[in-house]
Amino acid sequence: RARAVRLDAFPLRQGIVVLATREPAPVRAARVAMGAVSVALVLACLGVCGVGSFVAFRFLPEQRLDLRAAGACGLRSWRYGDEVLLTFRMLWVVWALAVLIPLWTEEAFFHMTFFTIWSFTLLAVYGVSAASASVAYLCRRRRQREWATNSSTVPDAVALVSGGASSRWARLNQMLLTTVSAAALMLDLVLWCLLLPTDPDKSKHAELNFESYNMHGLNLVVIVVELALNAMPLRIWDLAVAVLWPTVYSLFTLSRIALDPSISRCLLEDIGEICQTSRDSWHMVWPYFFMDTSKPFAAVWYIGMAVIFVLAYCAVFAIWRATKRSTLDGAEAPAVVAEAAVASGVASACP
Repeated sequence: RARAVRLDAFPLRQGIVVLATREPAPVRAARVAMGAVSVALVLACLGVCGVGSFVAFRFLPEQRLDLRAAGACGLRSWRYGDEVLLTFRMLWVVWALAVLIPLWTEEAFFHMTFFTIWSFTLLAVYGVSAASASVAYLCRRRRQREWATNSSTVPDAVALVSGGASSRWARLNQMLLTTVSAAALMLDLVLWCLLLPTDPDKSKHAELNFESYNMHGLNLVVIVVELALNAMPLRIWDLAVAVLWPTVYSLFTLSRIALDPSISRCLLEDIGEICQTSRDSWHMVWPYFFMDTSKPFAAVWYIGMAVIFVLAYCAVFAIWRATKRSTLDGAEAPAVVAEAAVASGVASACP
């Protein structure tokens, strides 16, 4: 009786730890073994995704892109389409930073453990790179027009047209765009169809707030507008590159927990409050309930999330084809050919 009184006097967290240590040894050993099997299966799934993506990337057909793919507007019938695209990208970067900066300045580590923040930050990075490509393309276009009236500008124009740096820059933008597009659609589906219905909080404050509306709603609107306006081609085979993004995030989460002595046991067993994420105290363990490897079916959840990401990528590719139907059918080919002729004329003018 006296021992029970002393346990009741302990704080909640200490009481949970004490009760956990009094659990029968065979039961605890079986639970830890199940957790170890779950972690092993999850790591195996992530390893297959990572190795498969690396091998597929090595054998992907090479695609060389011109700066136009990254910086020009795909709607060539618009007279000021390139300027509109640049303005849209600059506004989008300002908007993304306005949403992210408050999160970075208040408990940045806590917020950066969420895949949502990772992907929204990558969206901002793509916006900066794409806006810079638009500026570079507009400068190149202006120099090409100057060459048409002044032959002294030929060397600069040739460097801008035939340089390999612009091709690598455009390829980087292509990979960033495919990755953030699939991640945005996946995040929106998971939040509104899975996390919101399963949240026990009746107010749903974690899902229904200003940041969430921007990161799980307007983000997809931005992606669709970007796909409709730009001239960047997408490739279905780049899925092998895009799937590395959630794989790296999953490995980061498991490593973060494993390297923290205070919560490392949560990988194998659920020991109560210590393994519970709390926004009130900024205590982070599992950012999403389906990532908890102490659960028996954790590997199934990880595979399910991978399938959702693949389907999201395919959906983005379908959206891109729908927005570029006229271009793919060759309706806008004359404008592209005319611009290519100018570029080839610049290159041929240099011995």
